[in-house]
Amino acid sequence: MRLDEARTLDAQGKLKRKVLTEQGWYLPRYTESTAPDTVAGSPPPPLILPPRRGRKTKEK
Repeated sequence: MRLDEARTLDAQGKLKRKVLTEQGWYLPRYTESTAPDTVAGSPPPPLILPPRRGRKTKEK
């Protein structure tokens, strides 16, 4: 995809995610349609991380 094509699609609101152009990655403008589904002012969802694996001790 050419850079000017990506810009015109972005201006029309048809570009929903980043696309690879001849010059590199093109990211769409941050608008209502491309914004994540979070409400402004609300805290982000908590990250649930897997338990940390420590070193295994040698059994004697």
